[in-house]
Amino acid sequence: MEKEKKLLLPYDACEIDAIEGWLDEQARDGWRLESVDGMHFYFPRPDDATLTRYRIDILPKKVPDLAERRATFDDLGWEYIATLFDNLDIYAAARPDAVEINTDEEVLRSVIDRVVRNRRIGLIALCALILYWCYQQFQISYLDAYAGPYDYLLSNGIFLLFDLLLLSAWI
Repeated sequence: MEKEKKLLLPYDACEIDAIEGWLDEQARDGWRLESVDGMHFYFPRPDDATLTRYRIDILPKKVPDLAERRATFDDLGWEYIATLFDNLDIYAAARPDAVEINTDEEVLRSVIDRVVRNRRIGLIALCALILYWCYQQFQISYLDAYAGPYDYLLSNGIFLLFDLLLLSAWI
């Protein structure tokens, strides 16, 4: 029987309810979340089988006092486990009388909007990079006089290498 396991987060950062459900499912199977490293979750199997609930608190962009916020949750019966993606705190409650944590809808909307905006900017940059690479390949292949592979590598190969490095770094 396994004593611990390491799992990769199967959901996106915006899917708060799905992440909480997944963590609760791991707890029902007897695993307790110990720590988070990037997107890897470490679950040891504790000897005492207590049903644990997990909740995620979304941190606003500017938190006045993070230690005070975590102490308040501790008073409500929630133990701080780890921070995920620099703006999501994971809490666990083994007590059934722990007050439920509710996420502020405005904070949730701002986090989702920020993630969507960053992805949109990234996709636009990727499309621009691909269009530039296609234009450069067209220019090299059809507009320049092609005199063989050695001439191609000596005259324009450095640009192709630069483009491939940029594309591989992006991917």
